[in-house]
Amino acid sequence: MSAATRLGVQIYDQPGRVPCILPTPNGKISNLCFGGENFDTRFATGGDKVFKRKLKVKGAQPWAAPIKPATPGL
Repeated sequence: MSAATRLGVQIYDQPGRVPCILPTPNGKISNLCFGGENFDTRFATGGDKVFKRKLKVKGAQPWAAPIKPATPGL
């Protein structure tokens, strides 16, 4: 999971901890979404720019059945 914040793109693990924050080159971030042919590219908008990053995971597709995650290990 991730969120757009003033610090950049904050990446959350399943229990809700923030293991990393990806800063943006222009210091602004407003929206996030998955895209690309396999939903494995993360797009982010910031100001008048669009950034993208290829990921090792795929985003959830809105038309697919819900995915039940495993119980988090705390």
